[in-house]
Amino acid sequence: MKRLALIAASALAVATGLVVAPAGTSGAQQADANINVFNAAASSYPNVDSQRYVCTSGGSTFSGAIGLGESLEVEMAPGDLVIDVYDGEGVESCAGTPDRSITVTVGAGEITGVVIGFDTLFTFPIDYSCMAGQTGRIQFADGSGPHEAWDLYAVSQTDFDHVLLAASMEPGQSVLVPDVPADDYVFEAYTPGIDPDVNPPLALLGGATVKPNFQVQAFLAGTDDGNSTRGTFHLDEGPIPCDEELPPTTATTSSSTTTTTVAVSPGTATPAVPVSGTATFTG
Repeated sequence: MKRLALIAASALAVATGLVVAPAGTSGAQQADANINVFNAAASSYPNVDSQRYVCTSGGSTFSGAIGLGESLEVEMAPGDLVIDVYDGEGVESCAGTPDRSITVTVGAGEITGVVIGFDTLFTFPIDYSCMAGQTGRIQFADGSGPHEAWDLYAVSQTDFDHVLLAASMEPGQSVLVPDVPADDYVFEAYTPGIDPDVNPPLALLGGATVKPNFQVQAFLAGTDDGNSTRGTFHLDEGPIPCDEELPPTTATTSSSTTTTTVAVSPGTATPAVPVSGTATFTG
């Protein structure tokens, strides 16, 4: 299966311990197991100076410094790996107490994502299974700052149908939605439970194009504090068709800078439900 590390608008920082899978190279061939660490940590989007420093092996190995919208690939033996994240500079020695830490379990031949959010650190599903017909897949992770729970929709720019990606989504959660019809979409947030066809959105969060047999990995960053904004950056990977030999994988990246538009006051948030895993397309 073709796998690429995410490279966003700015150059990817390469450091000791950082391995980037080049185009046409299978991540599974790089090592027995892999973790892709994505940086979506920023008080305002876009903010290219929002670097984070990643150490592994219980703080003994410096893996790399990554800016907003960048990622690094960490190779490991199958099993558990501790990912330590430092927000400040000068931590190549991996000394001191990390700002955030998470233990990730990865099996042989598997690849797992980890998202560094504004004040969160969480796993992200990475799916390289094939896609059939004129459909694609959306994987969305909320790495932005605190906000009330909201229903997240992808709105078709052809017929303006609302595709529910996640209900009562909060920062630090992610969702994987298969079988999404190929189209141009805008990501919109709504008060949980309301009808998006007759109510205005809480926020406009950028957008992406879902191409046939491509997957979109989208990451939300930023906050609403002061003059700050939220926005998404994303990676398009594919094609990964089910019914023919896989052609060479290509990847493109883009970002959507969108000032958060508060259309109505958020209602009372319902208790959040886990959204990591597989959701059902309801469009």
